[in-house]
Amino acid sequence: MKQDRFVLAKKIKEFNMEVLDILINFPKKYQDYRNNLVNDSIDLLEIIYYANYTDKKDRLPIQKKAMAKIEIIRYYIDFAYGKSIINKKTSASLFMKLNDINKTLNAWIKSDLEDN
Repeated sequence: MKQDRFVLAKKIKEFNMEVLDILINFPKKYQDYRNNLVNDSIDLLEIIYYANYTDKKDRLPIQKKAMAKIEIIRYYIDFAYGKSIINKKTSASLFMKLNDINKTLNAWIKSDLEDN
């Protein structure tokens, strides 16, 4: 399962690269939202790495924190789409990547719970 966790980190890094690409479209008046989107996306990667180095028995709260962070990132993407900062195609692409990250994280959680 250790390899799967690194797959998760790779997926988050790819997502973060796409997020960085869309940032140029954010108007100055929404700079706080832009910064939060970037920071939360990077925080998600940090949380996953932290969980990766935590003992399995102590990992679930960290993994749940990552799940919550994903939901916050979804909000920022939805906000950007609602304000026409990003188009439907970009929004869909980001949501698909987040869904894939979420599924991988859920599989990791399930695997950890089954091993206990």
